[in-house]
Formats: sequence, structure tokens, C-alpha cells
Amino acid sequence: MTDALGHLVALGRTSSDRAVLGRTLEELTRSHHLASKIAAEPNLAAIMTEFVTRLIDAYGSLPAIRGQAILDIACGSSSSRSPVTGRPTSEFEPAEAAAEAQSDAGPPLGDFVAHAADCRVYGRVALETGRLSDLLNAHEEYELIDVELESLADGQVVHEPVVLVARDEVIAVHASGRPGPRSKRTNTRAWPIVIQSEPYLIWGHLHVLPGADPIASFRHRKPMIPLTDASIEYVSAGQPQRVALGTVVVNRELTDWFRLAVVEDADPPEVPAGEVGPLTKDFTDQVLRAWND
Repeated sequence: MTDALGHLVALGRTSSDRAVLGRTLEELTRSHHLASKIAAEPNLAAIMTEFVTRLIDAYGSLPAIRGQAILDIACGSSSSRSPVTGRPTSEFEPAEAAAEAQSDAGPPLGDFVAHAADCRVYGRVALETGRLSDLLNAHEEYELIDVELESLADGQVVHEPVVLVARDEVIAVHASGRPGPRSKRTNTRAWPIVIQSEPYLIWGHLHVLPGADPIASFRHRKPMIPLTDASIEYVSAGQPQRVALGTVVVNRELTDWFRLAVVEDADPPEVPAGEVGPLTKDFTDQVLRAWND
């Protein structure tokens, strides 16, 4: 636990308060990367301190809050005051705060949830480009901050402040946040596809230009390929998991096999993911049509 989170836990006036705070802050860090957000926006720690103190003052103890509905409106206003200086500030106004953060902190930080062969990786990464797939294809390594590594073998979680992740270790990355720039979007056709990349089975829609062969398109694109309406299946700590991800970016170079998902209740022929030789003719469409007839 970071010093900032430890300070928040220490606000508890009883051991029960501190236990509740510890569990809550760990969950917020796991789900929303609270520790990295505090590191990027130092005044957030002061805001959290004020919020926790108000709760304890109002209810006497944090366990007493269980079952209560609490509304905290934090939209900011022209009369907002800094929790650090006590003076009026515009830092809580959405537009001003975003502009200031962009100028002072460099590229914005985005969530990075990756699936590797032996673990899942949670962290934050600087988004230098408009789309996550562009970032993943532009670099062979990614520096993550405030990282959690969750073992697939036993579910144990290891925390690291900074981790350098190589692209050839990443099977898939969950793309969260807003879509890329409208200027980079084109009219495409979506093809349902299934990908096996041990230990994961991935479903999604591959987008290709109208009239293009989806199999050839998948084989010849840059390594990191986005799929929409995606889900992923795997085993963690001995328990089968299937998670809907929305948009996921898959590493073509780590694919064992892939196929078009033509019929939901049957398995069409699998297509090896290897390179196509110069004398190889792709009969995938003919085979799939015959299989469906």
C-alpha cells in the first residue's frame, strides 16, 4: 500500500474504521487505480481525506455506514476552494482541470488491462496516440504504473509501482475509454471470429473493408488487432471464467489458431495462424461454405 493510501487508512479512529478503509481503498485501487490517480493528482489525497473525515464525523464510525445511501456531489463550481490552500481555485472545473492536467502531466493516463500466458495485468499507461491499438503497435514495450499482477495459477495478486511489459508477452489487452478519433474510422464490415491463444479463447468481431477477405486481413495486419463485442474465456485458480470485454486488442503473433464463427452451436474448421507461402491458395471461403451447406 502506498504512503498516500496508508495516510487515508490512518484516518480511522478505531481498528474497525481502519479495517474498512483498508479494504475499501484496496478495492478502489484494484477497480479504479486510485493509487495511481492520487500520484498523478496530489490534491486528490486531500479531497479523499476531507470526505473520509466527514463520513466519520457524521456516522461516528465507518462500519455504521453499511446499508446507507450516500450522495456526494463533487462537480465543482466557480466558488470551489483548494483543500490544500483554502483559496478559490478552478482546478475542480472539468474544462480547466482537464486542460491543466494535460499541460502539466503530459499524455493522459489510461487503464491497461492485459492478459498474459500466466497472469492478468492491471495498470495505467500514458496514451500517446488516439487509439490504444496504435500505441500497442507503435512500441514493443509498455511502461505501466501502479500495477497489479494476478496469477492464473492460484489467483494471488502482486503489487508493483512500475512494470515494463514486452509486447511479445501480451496476448490481449482490454481497450477501455473513448473510441479513437473519428478521422481514423472507416466504413467496415464486421466478421465474427474465434481465436485460440493459450490459455485463452477469445470471441469478437473483426472489422475489415467491404469486400476484403477477413482471413487474409487478419494475417497481414500489424500485430495488435482490435476486436469489438469481444469476450474471453480462461481458467483462473482452477475456476473457469468468461468475461465480456467490449473492445479487445489481440496479439496476432501469439495466436495458436483462429476461425470465423459462422455457426454458434457448431465448430467450423480451424485455420492455422501461420504465414501463407507464396504458392499457397486460401480455400477458406469454399471450405466454410461447404461446411455450412
